[in-house]
Amino acid sequence: MRFIFCGLFAVYWTAHIALAKVDFTPFTSEASARGLNYLVATYGSGPGFLGSGLCAADLDGDGNTDIVAMGKASGIIAVYRNVGGGMFALQTSNIAPLSVGSSIAAGDFDSDGDLDLVFSQMGGPPRLYRQDAPFVFSDITTQAGLTGDHTGRTIAWFDANGDGRLDILMACYTGYLAGLTRSTSRIWRNNGDGTFTDVTIASGLGVLMKTFVVTPFDFDHDGDADLYFSNDRGFTAPTYMGNRLYRNDGGFFTDISTGCGASPGYDSMGVAVGDLDENGLMDLMTTNLATTNQPLGAINPLFMAMRIGIFQESSVAWGIIPPIADETGWAVHFLDVDNDGLLDVFLNNQFTPDRLFRQDVPGHTIEMAETANLLGSSGVSFCSVVADFDNDGGLDILSNHAGSTLRLMMNHEATQRSWLQLRMRGEGLNREAIGARLVIQANGHSMIRQVFAGGTGYLGMNDPRIHVGCANAVSANVQVWWPNSSTTRVLTNLPTSKRWTIYPPSALGDGNFSGEADAADLLLFDQCAAQSGLTVGCEMFDFDGNSLLNAADRSALQIRINRDAADVNNDGHVNGGDLAMLLSGWGSNSSGDINHSGLVDAVDLAMLLAAWG
Repeated sequence: MRFIFCGLFAVYWTAHIALAKVDFTPFTSEASARGLNYLVATYGSGPGFLGSGLCAADLDGDGNTDIVAMGKASGIIAVYRNVGGGMFALQTSNIAPLSVGSSIAAGDFDSDGDLDLVFSQMGGPPRLYRQDAPFVFSDITTQAGLTGDHTGRTIAWFDANGDGRLDILMACYTGYLAGLTRSTSRIWRNNGDGTFTDVTIASGLGVLMKTFVVTPFDFDHDGDADLYFSNDRGFTAPTYMGNRLYRNDGGFFTDISTGCGASPGYDSMGVAVGDLDENGLMDLMTTNLATTNQPLGAINPLFMAMRIGIFQESSVAWGIIPPIADETGWAVHFLDVDNDGLLDVFLNNQFTPDRLFRQDVPGHTIEMAETANLLGSSGVSFCSVVADFDNDGGLDILSNHAGSTLRLMMNHEATQRSWLQLRMRGEGLNREAIGARLVIQANGHSMIRQVFAGGTGYLGMNDPRIHVGCANAVSANVQVWWPNSSTTRVLTNLPTSKRWTIYPPSALGDGNFSGEADAADLLLFDQCAAQSGLTVGCEMFDFDGNSLLNAADRSALQIRINRDAADVNNDGHVNGGDLAMLLSGWGSNSSGDINHSGLVDAVDLAMLLAAWG
């Protein structure tokens, strides 16, 4: 048995060594050719002295990732529609200039099916724009109840209390602006009526910290979003407030930083979250100043999760060391740059060339930014975001550089291997399943991911679609846990190199998105089942998750149709309320006529009782 294990390990290790020797196809700079000509202000002269935000998200729901950019000297915010294939067209969006803007995040706060935008700024409240039509936004900041002067940095959407509504999470840098010495990171609770309430203190927060990023991630796998604070000057007076880890206890956040291993005090800035070593736990990496006059010295700390809530700094062991003098890192990302199934690290540096640490073998990286053509430009840079802008299966990198136009680096290496992109659909009000956790298994790798809407990197929002590299695998297995819920699904043999949508059990069978399964969906199912294997657009009919549409799925669809018809009051359940409505209409042509015979009678009652529960 030992011989077999060693032999398999040798094959696995040799395969990855061979992969490390493969020439890397360089990224290419293509912003101008693809229609992106947004000019960022020169360093120190514009609104973004500490950087300006970017957002990558599908704003119009057409399957292509659009871009929102800020940082122009005039404060004008640009919205670019991805018209397909990674080509962009500037839109008229009704978003007013923001002279002191910081960060951007997109999320469907009103659960109407499209993404809205929230912006942080230095010296004011967050600005909230509701999307009323594709790329048409209305400023509802005042009517939403968002007020106050804050030193806003990275902003995000997340569900703080598990009610399904997206709340606003904004990092604040205490004391950065004169007169705002009490400005702390904030949580605004979504009240569900278009307004928000500041619940920072009631949520257990409000400690004075010089915070650049607050990352909402579920480190303990209990289904809710915990918080990690990345704090600047954590080793200096008067606060001496290093990075902090807060556990979410039913919407109240408990500081569990002591002894966690990820809370030293240093010049912490950007944050990356992901499972680098595939042990099933989310690791953390932050950027830093390359100076030795701080407790951690000149490193970009990598905090590997050893067990739930316990981390160990491991940057040197992983080969992530800063050999460049005066390196100042800001945004940082975990991404599989070559689709080999191993997460790599991209560092966005302020003054010095950017860095790419490619995981050549499990547990070790090599620096290869120059080989990949990812050194950046001479312009000062703070923010970058990651997305597959041309939908070819490779993750591209968009960054803004002071004094120059946006920089879009297109990935070509990743297209040589298989991949999987997953768009999550949520339960109830959380339409995009923000906070959902996934485990994807392919080619011997077990890859954990979480759905984010901001709060990682620095000032930006990456594409919320889940991306994993699958090497040479032709299929993958996926398990999903929806946030703040016991709901989970297992999908097997899902074909790779495709973009799939994953639906919760409650949405299965509704192929025409009418809100319920009905006879029209049965016709759609038959059309899908006539295809060879599961095809994109038919995922909602795969009830048993085996990537096939067969008699078992059709039977499950018929049961769902009967249940939805018996749900007379449309509350998602068949129970006493439906029975009362049916009996109140007995003998008439009313809503209790489940079989549409024109009369509520015993047949309808039998159908309701059969679907009970």
